[in-house]
Amino acid sequence: MNVLFEMRNCSGGCLIGNLSLEMTESSQAFRDRLEKALHRWAKTLSALFLEAQKEGTLPDDLNANMLAEHIISSFEGALLLSRVKKSSQPLNDFIHLYFDLFLTRLRKE
Repeated sequence: MNVLFEMRNCSGGCLIGNLSLEMTESSQAFRDRLEKALHRWAKTLSALFLEAQKEGTLPDDLNANMLAEHIISSFEGALLLSRVKKSSQPLNDFIHLYFDLFLTRLRKE
């Protein structure tokens, strides 16, 4: 994903995030559809985290729904910062923080 984002000069980003920034103030119907899309995305991530908990690779006391929403929020924020800075560094930092550090340290031994 980073490569494609960089090829586009750190522009574009996520359709859901872009539409959320542009349309939520002007249309309740758009807001409702975007909320549903974000809910489905979070539900999918949450299911993966719940599966990891059942397998014993994530702690049982971790709130899977909260983590899923936080990851989505952080991802969208990293994309926004990357677009503003015209640099993929915020997106790279997000990936490193969550997938190289945070989630690997949460794994149960």
